[in-house]
Amino acid sequence: MSHDHLGLFDTPPTRNEFRLGILIVGALVGSIVLILPFHDVALREFSAYVPAINSLTLFSELIIAFLLYAQASLFRSRSLVILASAYVFTGLLLIPHALTFPGAFSHEGLLGAGVNSTAWLAAVRRIAFPVAVTVYILVRRFAPPSRQDAEQPGRSIAQGAIAATVSAAAVTALATVGHDLLPPFFVDRSRVIQSTLVMMNVLVIALTAVPIVMLVRRCSSLLDLWLLVALAAWLIQAVLNMPLTARFTLGWYALFAMIFLSSFTVMGALVAESNRVYARLALSSAARQREREDRLLSMDVLAGGLSHEVGQPLSAVMLNVSAGLNWLDRPKPNVAKAIDSPQIAAEAGQRTFDVIKSVRTSAGEMPGKSIEFD
Repeated sequence: MSHDHLGLFDTPPTRNEFRLGILIVGALVGSIVLILPFHDVALREFSAYVPAINSLTLFSELIIAFLLYAQASLFRSRSLVILASAYVFTGLLLIPHALTFPGAFSHEGLLGAGVNSTAWLAAVRRIAFPVAVTVYILVRRFAPPSRQDAEQPGRSIAQGAIAATVSAAAVTALATVGHDLLPPFFVDRSRVIQSTLVMMNVLVIALTAVPIVMLVRRCSSLLDLWLLVALAAWLIQAVLNMPLTARFTLGWYALFAMIFLSSFTVMGALVAESNRVYARLALSSAARQREREDRLLSMDVLAGGLSHEVGQPLSAVMLNVSAGLNWLDRPKPNVAKAIDSPQIAAEAGQRTFDVIKSVRTSAGEMPGKSIEFD
């Protein structure tokens, strides 16, 4: 792995990571094969299941959004802001989804909603995620970051988060206050209208297939790989959801579990890669500190050697110059001795220059080091 790779957004996946992704998708497919024959088996109604699974999924998706926003700030990436904001949007929809679910907090659900409000909130979530991934891919490949995004990443992130929050509030208002304007999903709090469910899942499958094909053709980063795994889980959810006829069946419970697992997979990959980046940073910092200490030690040794090698001839220069002056300052100057002293001082000075020249020659012959940097 190159040292200038800073996260999931720019780190290419390795063969082992590809294998892990395939293994996860294979496990999901295997679970669907086991569940589908028994998907209509009615189970006991567990009213706390939806709020519990929604809370876990919300926690996971907000962590994903936070980590993606951090990567967006680092890379000045508009596409990452879009993807992170999509996770904020889908995560916030889980709150009214749980509040409106019949039997979770009240018999008919809170917020004054009808029996179809929960289904429409779930439908918008299921449509929004593949659409957001498609936009993320297109923006990343064909729309370079603007100057404003590069200079003020915090502003773009704030705008994305606000837009996601406002959009979630608008969808919640439409699904609750305006639920009578939407086609019905359920006959009552349990039985579903099969034709509406099938059409919705066909739409979800078509929308999910588009980013899957785009990522399969060009999976350039770890984030692309784990988004591909999440989209595969999204596709499997649609296949499982299509034949369901009622809530509180084995297939229905498994559907919500897979929704959480698809989100948890991306979160786990982001957290693991963040830890890996921090580990590389810590090791790099420790290595730089050791290199600095070694350099200081080498400079100390070099300074000691120079002090010894250069100090001796310089001392001789000073002594001989002083001796020459003394020979001349006498009442009867000894000119011959005075002439000898500068000559000896000149020879000592030449030795000093020879030492310095030798040090420069030794330093110039040290091998260079090539590094790669961005």
